[in-house]
Formats: sequence, structure tokens, C-alpha cells
Amino acid sequence: MCSSDLGTLAAALAGSASFASLAVVDFRGFHQFGFLGGLGMSACWLATYAVLPAWSVLCEQWRPWRLALGPHEAVAVSAGSYSSWLCRWPRAFTLAAGLVTLTALPGLWNLMRAPLEFDMARMGSRRSELDGARYWNRQADLVLGSYQTPTVVLTDSSSDTARLADALTHAAQRTNSTIARVMTLPQMVPNQQELKLPVARELLAIAAPEGNLRSAWLDLFPASDRPWLARMARETRLAPVTVADLPPRWLAPFRRPDGRLASDLVLVQPKLSLNPASGFTAHTREVRKVVADVAPASRVAGGMVLTSDLLAAVSRDGQKASWCSLVAVVLLTVGL
Repeated sequence: MCSSDLGTLAAALAGSASFASLAVVDFRGFHQFGFLGGLGMSACWLATYAVLPAWSVLCEQWRPWRLALGPHEAVAVSAGSYSSWLCRWPRAFTLAAGLVTLTALPGLWNLMRAPLEFDMARMGSRRSELDGARYWNRQADLVLGSYQTPTVVLTDSSSDTARLADALTHAAQRTNSTIARVMTLPQMVPNQQELKLPVARELLAIAAPEGNLRSAWLDLFPASDRPWLARMARETRLAPVTVADLPPRWLAPFRRPDGRLASDLVLVQPKLSLNPASGFTAHTREVRKVVADVAPASRVAGGMVLTSDLLAAVSRDGQKASWCSLVAVVLLTVGL
């Protein structure tokens, strides 16, 4: 342990400094991760040298270790041979390392032009695109006509909800809009029912007096459809539709954890044609701009918004954290 303390300390501090460099970024998740990682690396090294020797002695007294010769010898021989070759031919190894570096320069140029991968679909398993979760999620999106996870806006009042929904619906009519449709709980119930119901009752009385659909109207439909049309005319009872009449599946997105319905939520469905990188950012920017103009106190959340914020944070703070990590590691290497 006396011969390994300085080397392991340098490695632990270098890793700690690399993690701690994340603490300079503005994104809270990275900031806290940098604090935990930087402190944890140093604490692990300190705990290893403070506890491991005493623990090893206790274990040796309870059950002595028997060191068997085996694969460790081969590792030691190969490492010893490599170190001896390195000391014997340093110029050859330096030249080989230089050639490898020159070979990597074209790839470095491509990396500098696009240093970050913004398409989340390329970061997972390719098999998932064929028959995994990503494939079935895409099929569900196509069936529903939009992403399964909408962007959610929480307002402070019902009036803000109505005004914001109207503004987002108006924004969705633009040619380059990223919004497919906007939903609120009041919009799911037909409006102006007091004006529509008398007209509907009058039409029903003309088509089916006393609940019996006129034969002249039935003859306009195929024979297979006539029984259920007649039954529908007899059983139809026109009455106002309320939120309680809606299917539970429709109400699920507006249901709070305590079971109450939230009338202050605005669900914004993005278009399916959005690019995973620029489209997510454009959608987040469009929704936030409308919210800032209509109801600035409202909060915007959702998976697409979180992804956009993560990409923006990495793009904005990545270089700053990388430079801090490089400077810290260089200073530690020179100092130790």
C-alpha cells in the first residue's frame, strides 16, 4: 500500500475533478451529479486506505487466504514484458502512438462538426427498432395520430386555461407549427348544448315520430344496418352531456393522483413528423413562447420538453465542463 498510495490518489483525484467539473453547469441534474461524483470518488479512496487494511487483517485471522498460482502470473509476465519493451524502444512506441493519432484526425474532424448525438433513437438497441418497445411505441403513435406523451401546461386558473388553449389552437394552424392538436377538459364536452339540443330533438321527432324510424328513411340504408338503426331511434334520449358521462380513458390524462379532475391542464399533442433533435427543440420553443405571451405564470412540462432542455444544457455547458475537467486533471498530474 505504501507503494501504491500516490498513484491511486492521483487517479482518484483526477476522476473526482472530472466529476466535479459538472458542478459548474447550470442544469440542476448535472450540477448535483457533479457534486456527488466528485465527493464520492475522493471518499471511496479515503475509505479504501482507511478501512481496507484493517478489514484484510481481520479476514486473514478468520480465514487465511491461500494464494494460488494461475492466470495472475501470466498477467504479471505480460505486463512486465510490455514495460521492458517500452523502456528499451521508447522512440518506436512514440512513433506508433503518433501514427495512430494522425490516423484518428479525420474522425476528429467529423466529431468536431457534430460533437453531440441528438437523435435519441440512435442511442438504444437497434433491435428495439425492429420488434422492441420503440417499434410498438411508433405503431401506437401512428394509430393515435400523435405522440403518446403530450406536452402538459399547468395554469393558475380556468380563465388562463381557456385563453391559453385558444392561443395554442391558433398557433397550430400555422404551416410550420409543431402542434398537432390541443385538448382541455372543458373542450371534451360539447359547447352550446342548450342551443343544439332543441334542434336535435326536432330532427329526431321528424325522422322517428314516437321512436319509430320512418320506413322511407330505413330504405336508404343496407338491410344489415336497419335493425340497429331502428333500435337506436327507439332508445335515443337526448340530454346534456357532462364530464361525468365521458369514458374513463378520455379522463385519465386529466386525473390527479388524488382522483380529482384537473380543469387547469392544457394537453398539447406534437406532430408525428417532428425530427427527434431539432423538432423537439422547436416544439418546446413554440409552446413556451405562446405560454409566455398569454399566461406567463403557467408551467410547461413533458418528456419532449425535458429532452429538449437536456440537449440544450449539454450543448451550452458541455465545452465549459470539458475544459474545467481538462485543466483540473493537468494541474493534478503536474502537481503530484
